[in-house]
Amino acid sequence: METVKIKLAWCLILLGLSLPRLLSAQVPVLPAPGPSPAAQSTPQPPTGSEPVIRTIQIAFPTQGNVPSIEPQTYLYYIKTRPSRPSEDVWLLYDEELLLDDFRSLWGTGFLDDLSIETTDEPFPNGVMGKHVLYNMEERERVRIVEYNGSEKLERNKIEEFLEQMEAVIQLDTFIDEALLRKVKDILTVMLAEEGYQSPTIVHDVQAVAGGPKRVQVTFNIEDGPKTQVQRITFVGNETISGGTLRKQMKVNKEPRFWPLSIFKKSTYKEHRFPEDAEAIVQYYRERGHIRVQVGQPQLTTLRDTPDGTERWVEMRIPVEEGRQYRLGEFEFEGVTVPTVEDVRAQFELAEGDYYNESEVREGIERLQLLYGASGYMEFLAFPDLSPRDQRVDEDGLEVPTDGPAIVDVMMRAEEGDQYFVNRITFAGNRTTRDYVVRREFRLLEAGVYNSNALTTSVRRINQLGYFLPIQEDDVSVEQVEGDEFQVDIEVPLEEQNRNQVSFGAGVSQFEGFFGQASFQTGNFMGRGETASVALMYGSRYKNFMLGLSRPYMFNRAISSGVTLFSQEFRFIGQFTQRTTGGNLTLGMPVGVWSRMFMGYSYEDVKVLELNPLYTDPQVLQYNPFLRDSLLIGQDGRRTISKLSPGWILNTIDNPIFPNSGKRLSAALEYAGVGGNTNFYKPRAEAIWYFQTTESQSVGLRFNGEYIVPFGDTVEIPIFERLFQGGEYSIRGFDLRSVGPMDESTGLVLGGNKSFLFNGEYIFTIAPPVRLILFFDTGQVQARGDRFSKTDFKTSTGAEVRFMMPVMNVPLRLIFAYNPQRSGVLDNSFRPESAFNFRFAVGSSF
Repeated sequence: METVKIKLAWCLILLGLSLPRLLSAQVPVLPAPGPSPAAQSTPQPPTGSEPVIRTIQIAFPTQGNVPSIEPQTYLYYIKTRPSRPSEDVWLLYDEELLLDDFRSLWGTGFLDDLSIETTDEPFPNGVMGKHVLYNMEERERVRIVEYNGSEKLERNKIEEFLEQMEAVIQLDTFIDEALLRKVKDILTVMLAEEGYQSPTIVHDVQAVAGGPKRVQVTFNIEDGPKTQVQRITFVGNETISGGTLRKQMKVNKEPRFWPLSIFKKSTYKEHRFPEDAEAIVQYYRERGHIRVQVGQPQLTTLRDTPDGTERWVEMRIPVEEGRQYRLGEFEFEGVTVPTVEDVRAQFELAEGDYYNESEVREGIERLQLLYGASGYMEFLAFPDLSPRDQRVDEDGLEVPTDGPAIVDVMMRAEEGDQYFVNRITFAGNRTTRDYVVRREFRLLEAGVYNSNALTTSVRRINQLGYFLPIQEDDVSVEQVEGDEFQVDIEVPLEEQNRNQVSFGAGVSQFEGFFGQASFQTGNFMGRGETASVALMYGSRYKNFMLGLSRPYMFNRAISSGVTLFSQEFRFIGQFTQRTTGGNLTLGMPVGVWSRMFMGYSYEDVKVLELNPLYTDPQVLQYNPFLRDSLLIGQDGRRTISKLSPGWILNTIDNPIFPNSGKRLSAALEYAGVGGNTNFYKPRAEAIWYFQTTESQSVGLRFNGEYIVPFGDTVEIPIFERLFQGGEYSIRGFDLRSVGPMDESTGLVLGGNKSFLFNGEYIFTIAPPVRLILFFDTGQVQARGDRFSKTDFKTSTGAEVRFMMPVMNVPLRLIFAYNPQRSGVLDNSFRPESAFNFRFAVGSSF
């Protein structure tokens, strides 16, 4: 018998040959001849016919003939079929069909090796019969994946990153060498991010129990030494010093001086060097070096630590500065809507200045605002630079010349089409009325689309505090189908609970022990009105308050509010103040972000339970103003009727958890329109928030107040005097503990002028949780005394601020250190402590 093996290499050669197709979709069948006695005893193909298929078999000799995939799966891909003698059906042997079988089986991806073997066995009548054997070796399948040896990379971190890179090795899948190489490359990058630039990573594949071709893949990782930057030098820089260039690098940096180097080392991160290179290039291009190039750094090993865990290197960064160009002609192309003069005014560069790429970029941003305000939301502009020391030859190549270092700029603009607003819709405001949100929107249906007004509208909606903060990118601006010049605007909203309902009891520095019941809503019945009712009864503070305010009155942007109250506050060790009254407020806008207010209030104030020290003849002798200030001999009662004009500008993005914006305010309280107490009190405050990163921001507050009596009022009543201390001014000090005091008794008498500064660095841990580092300082001075730098009282520390789910107000946990506290007594008349822990609700400012 003759044996023919169709091996892989031979089959690949045959794939390129033009063999005649002997088969189509059907396997050819020989017609059966008439019956004969011999054929009836032993079935045979017709005498003289071509070779026929006797049998076909599949085998897995290298794996003990035990496949990991069901044999029927392989038979599905095999089109060659054996003859059926009992049915007198004879199938011809066809090498082209065998090649098709080979291609189909190999194309499954299930196999590592495949060969087709044929064995000849003739029939008695001389017709050749063929036995066909498919020898297969399956690919290995992954049962276990291990990552061993690395001290820096943890398994869960590896798997998380592999999932992000879509390179996870799934269990019970075939070994994929390309995927294994990709995983090794990813592990190398992960180690490089941590500063390990020369790791050794080898993968090993070992058979495991559980079936044929089941393997464990193990990545053996040696981290190698961690590369630390000892020194950074530049080669080729002439106009800008190496020290200046090093300051531009934000990722790879030289080590800090001790002890700062203990907390942050100068780990080399090769994959992030392009960020440093881009920063250096940008710095050069802002100073006229438009052709600067920064090359890849060369690393020179300076030393290894004795244990081999760290390697200190010098980075040598090549720089080609090129010439320093000044601005020549600055022209515009494609400008038709505004005048060229208006467009040119957006760029601060003047002819003869060094070319500054950042100023050009800022000018383009101002141009986008200019065009966006007129509905050209697709406006684009880009500068085309033409240095005068080069020309373009016939082949379109740049050829240097000996021209001056001057660059002409052609600003090419693509204005696009002007768009108009078709519809404005709000989604998600289930409680808030549509008009409450719409009146804050600065775009009108059928009006010109204004991208600047959209930005303003988003901020104004966030200032309401009724919804979770939205970003401008969240707003959908879609072109109207069938009308290419109109857009639909949809604002997605998610309401948050602005109702504050509380019942309970507790203790705080301000109220002491108390029981309370209160309700306040910032969005009463979804109409944008603020309504509040409060009843509190405590050991130090009793309060009943009823209030209602409306931001819009008579469908106009005129705000109004009314409050009625009755309060009693006991200042420990001093006196008890009982106040009954009310106030009215009207306001109207004077700008997009600013409003004017006019308030009127009437208060009936009574001073009770004076500390006997206040009435001590000796104290009164040295502080004669106390008699009038404490209403001694006046039945302890004063009536105050005052007008309070004010102005406020507010661009803060969120009223509860602000990140950016400012709030400037000025007000004057004028008590002299009735009552028996006359004074005026000007007050000014400035608050800024700056967002430094996505999750960090800075808050600053400056506050100044001044109060002066006039007319029949000689001394300011003590309850109108100025004090500081407490969680809303200088956090580490007791309430009203900072201010002028009587030296003999320690009583704080208050002053007539004050200055306060608060600074906060805010870390947003999660949207409802913040960690705040703060610094507070301030002082209060009496009439006739001046502010002094030695009289400031300061407090610094940390605060955790988070939203209470039920109360819907921020709860504050404050840990404070008071470095400047000399002369200050707490509410128990003991020297103020160096460290204090307090809690409060609301915001500091």
